[in-house]
Amino acid sequence: MTDDLPRAAGSARSPSIGDDQAVLVTVAKLAADKFAPRAVEYDRKAVFPAEDFDDLFSNGFLGVTVPCEYGGLGYGP
Repeated sequence: MTDDLPRAAGSARSPSIGDDQAVLVTVAKLAADKFAPRAVEYDRKAVFPAEDFDDLFSNGFLGVTVPCEYGGLGYGP
């Protein structure tokens, strides 16, 4: 487990995704497997990466900076 990830003030560990190491592993996997392969096409066409946000949503990351007490992950920006 790592404590390097910034947390919003007063935020506790998120029960929805798990420990900080699990968050890092999941984000790295999404970046390598999903985001990176699509990035060139998004840039070339100058379109919004909607599929990336769908992936973030389905993996529970849209609330990454929302405090845990409000249902988010509680990480700082």
